[in-house]
Amino acid sequence: MLNLDLSGLFGRKEALPAGFRTPADRKEQAEKLCQMIEAGTGQKGTLPLRWERNERMYRNDPPKRTGSPYDGASDVHDPLVQPKLDALTSNVVGTITAQDPYIVTRVRGSQDRAYILEQDLQFAFEEGRLSERLRTLSPIVGYCGKGVLRAHFEEREDGFAGMTFEVVHPREFIAYPAAVREIPKMRMVGHRMPPLRVREIKEKQKAGVYLDDGQSVTGGYDPEGQQTRFLTTSAAGIVDNEDMLVECYEVVFRHPGQDGKERWLLATVSLSDRALLKVAEYPYSRPWYFDFAFKREHGGFWFQDSVAQDLQGLQLEINGLHNTLHDGQQMASFGATFIDASAMPEGVEKTAPGQIIPVDDLKGVQAYFPPFRSQEIPFLMQYIRQRADEVARIPATASGGQFRGSITATEASQIAAGGQTGINEFIANFGLGMEDLARFCIECLKTNFAFWKQAHGEVVKAESPDDYTKIVRIDLNGKSPSNTPQAQFGMASTLLQVAGTLPPEVTGLDAYQLIKALVQNSGLQNVEKIQMPEEQFAQTQQRAAMPQQPAMAGAAMAAGDPYGATEPALGGPGGADPAMESLLQQLAMAAAHGGLGGPTGEPALGLGEAPPGGGYEPNPGQG
Repeated sequence: MLNLDLSGLFGRKEALPAGFRTPADRKEQAEKLCQMIEAGTGQKGTLPLRWERNERMYRNDPPKRTGSPYDGASDVHDPLVQPKLDALTSNVVGTITAQDPYIVTRVRGSQDRAYILEQDLQFAFEEGRLSERLRTLSPIVGYCGKGVLRAHFEEREDGFAGMTFEVVHPREFIAYPAAVREIPKMRMVGHRMPPLRVREIKEKQKAGVYLDDGQSVTGGYDPEGQQTRFLTTSAAGIVDNEDMLVECYEVVFRHPGQDGKERWLLATVSLSDRALLKVAEYPYSRPWYFDFAFKREHGGFWFQDSVAQDLQGLQLEINGLHNTLHDGQQMASFGATFIDASAMPEGVEKTAPGQIIPVDDLKGVQAYFPPFRSQEIPFLMQYIRQRADEVARIPATASGGQFRGSITATEASQIAAGGQTGINEFIANFGLGMEDLARFCIECLKTNFAFWKQAHGEVVKAESPDDYTKIVRIDLNGKSPSNTPQAQFGMASTLLQVAGTLPPEVTGLDAYQLIKALVQNSGLQNVEKIQMPEEQFAQTQQRAAMPQQPAMAGAAMAAGDPYGATEPALGGPGGADPAMESLLQQLAMAAAHGGLGGPTGEPALGLGEAPPGGGYEPNPGQG
């Protein structure tokens, strides 16, 4: 269950919102909120039962088989759902979080702000351990059809200030009315909090953290049985009445202000006691909940379908074939023995492997081994697995499996391409939630910029909230597994060659901006110091264009090192990337030659200064 601490947000002493300033008003509003919570729970219908059944399949705890041929028959489970959903997590979340940064942006004005925004957003994602949260969320999306992530800016006493992300299971989430598709358009959204003890609530009321309007706090919530009404102390397994559990919800809801316009408020409600414990103005433009899905449906908020639901029938069928194979082999191996009934005190109704069965008027002892035709069962099981690949659009190769049977190279490539198409579709649907999440995180960082900057100093690239300018476009950096750093550097290398071969009036390429993009995405440390600012670079070009006396190349060139002693280290702890190393070596050579494509030797890339007079003067003895 979600464990959230909103004391930092609620801790500021502020006047209560209009409509909540008297005990009578708060009692009336608490009842309305409780009714909306109950309505939102009821609008899920039978989906929680479906989610539970699918989750048990994923946890390899399927329903027990019925109609066993004999007492003590085996109940075999052949995992089919779990490897598919785990493969989804690897291929979807792994692809999205493999690229650094996760999100690329386009902003109005200078794209330098886009770089600042991307770097600060990536730092916030990493500090909040977003990758770990997404991997926790992915299986839930797989067997429930939808999962929810909550994001908020948190300030802690230990000095932490930044974004935190929490996974909300659909059974704990409230969406009202559920007929509305998008969270920002709903009347109320929220989640069930971890149950609080009666004593905890009373202590917070005394401390002024919770409102105390004189109502009794009794509790009676049973989280195991999911009961929401009063239980006796003995029925709840509680020794002390002060330890009775209270069912509470954190909700963000719309409420009309004094001007008649609706705005967002934040509240904590005790459903067990139908009481309002907290209420405050909500500081952001939309609720801090974000829904993720692998498949999209027309209609309301809750989806009926899921990847696990598509696989459920095939999972039960392959389990049945496994049980048939096991039972048949047992019977064929151990058989049954028939003896005279007078030797046995009781009769039997079912035949089991190795069982002794008494019959009347039988002379001697006879053993019977029934024939069992098992040749077709493995082929049927293979067919079911193949159907599972097609239904879930997740090929066996995505989870480390192999192609079945003897297939040609052309067929193998077609299967791989078809599977990749399905994976890309899942990434696109899942990524919609990432784009909404990124926009909200930018709003949170801008709103809390003073705390954000004070806590992290120079690590935060932005100097003011204005650096988080209005976004024109947000997109996933890792749209597909083919969008790798090697592929990006290969494309950039091609553009670099074109820029160096043809004049800019033909290509329209800005060599400086091209190299700047390459350097920023190279993964090197202190990339902002590798390339000079554009203003300084323009001044350097002007000086290089002025007539000067020829001079020898720098000390590094005289020493026979065309790259100089300040060559940046390539790669990281895992070693240099070959494509990246080759490209940066080309850049270093271009810088040593005084720039790429500069007709007079000016440093056209901004990576270094050319020898006075233009051109490149070789070291003596190098030829």
